[in-house]
Amino acid sequence: MHLNFVAGCNYVWRLIKIRMRSERETRDKLKSKEFPPDVEEQIIQHFKEIGQINDSEFASSWLRSRLAKPLGFRAISIELKQKGIAKDIIEQSIAQAACQVDEEGIVRKLAQKRWELYQKRPIEPAKIKNKLYAYLMRRGFKQEIIVDVLNSIARISL
Repeated sequence: MHLNFVAGCNYVWRLIKIRMRSERETRDKLKSKEFPPDVEEQIIQHFKEIGQINDSEFASSWLRSRLAKPLGFRAISIELKQKGIAKDIIEQSIAQAACQVDEEGIVRKLAQKRWELYQKRPIEPAKIKNKLYAYLMRRGFKQEIIVDVLNSIARISL
């Protein structure tokens, strides 16, 4: 049993050396390597105790990296949920980040860049607006922000 614990710890160290992991991601990886449940639990507890598995820190780190991509809060929230992060941790992380991030500014910058790119092609403005809307929705931005930004860009450009 001791060998399983050591092997599991080594495996988890290799995983978190690449990037920080959520608790559920780590559990899933250990399960895929067929570690016994009691050893899996010991490994998870060990890494939680030493601060290497912390879902709050993971959520904050993930949020920062995905905002830099840039993605909207809705898309990031979905990703965090898929990573096994609790709803309250997701909401708290997003609330903290929302105070520091100008989502409308990000949407405006992305939309303006794409608008200029599309205008070089023979596409009518209404289709450009639809393409941009779909693009920004896929990136997880709020519908209200997208509509406001696209309307203002379309008015300026026409």
